[in-house]
Amino acid sequence: MFFRKFKNKRISSVKFISLGLKGIFLTSLIICTTNFLVDPFYEWSIGKTINFKRKDYDERIQKTNYLANINSNYNALLLGNSRSTYLDVRKFDLGVNIFNYSVNAMSIYEYDQLIHNFVQLTGEEPKVILMGIDPHNLKGDKIEKLKIILDESTSKIKKIKNLLSIDMFRFSLETIAKTIQVELQLKDRKQRYYDNQLIKGNERQNIVSNEKYIKIENEDITYNVDFTLLEEYRKLKNKYPNSKFIIYFLPFHGELITKWETDLNFDEKNRKFISEIINIFGEIYYFNYKNEYNSSFTNYYDTYHFYPYFGDIIINN
Repeated sequence: MFFRKFKNKRISSVKFISLGLKGIFLTSLIICTTNFLVDPFYEWSIGKTINFKRKDYDERIQKTNYLANINSNYNALLLGNSRSTYLDVRKFDLGVNIFNYSVNAMSIYEYDQLIHNFVQLTGEEPKVILMGIDPHNLKGDKIEKLKIILDESTSKIKKIKNLLSIDMFRFSLETIAKTIQVELQLKDRKQRYYDNQLIKGNERQNIVSNEKYIKIENEDITYNVDFTLLEEYRKLKNKYPNSKFIIYFLPFHGELITKWETDLNFDEKNRKFISEIINIFGEIYYFNYKNEYNSSFTNYYDTYHFYPYFGDIIINN
């Protein structure tokens, strides 16, 4: 009797272990398959075939991965901070294939490393560099991080590890939810997502006023002109003599422009900064003047960021 009980327990334990292993395998399979098909960080070529709407989790990683794994057929480059991420580079008529390497909170000190990454992954120096400028520097440049991102963008070990990553699975589920939200045309004020062509947001015109977000953020804005940045722009111009530079200054909302105009000290410094930029590059496309478009509370979702359809208007001008 004792032997039979012992034997039954042993069989029960084997079944338990077997079920546990099957459960682990099934869970791992679900995680791997989901991460592979959804591909929130553009690590697999399948990312160009299924049009998920991927949130901008880390644009430095996502855009470098896109160049490395999805499409490197570019011969021109657009650089800028988060405001430039909403520009649809397909709308430019310059006779080149432009990659939008703009990322959130980009520092001028990152520009050179991003150009280096572009050259490494495409195999050629950009014929045209469209470069957004600001008279101040966003803090926290991530040059060393960009170097690591470049190395990891082609790492098979890193990609396989991410297939099994629980964090990546969470990003995948969020991507699926974002895709459903976009397809159902549910409210999404900031539109911080990319499609499989790396185009941010959508072209639908916003009709909801964002005045409360623009007015509130406009109260505590401090914006200083940093003339030390001019030397960094000179270095870029000299380092890439074979590239044509097209310099632009995107518009802030009219509320902020009005505030600047009342600050005569800032306005004078800003004009001097722009004058120095023209001395370096020859010309600038300057859009930061108040007009009917940037005075609207529906064309912007906050003081700094406009919607993609307004970006199309800027490109056409």
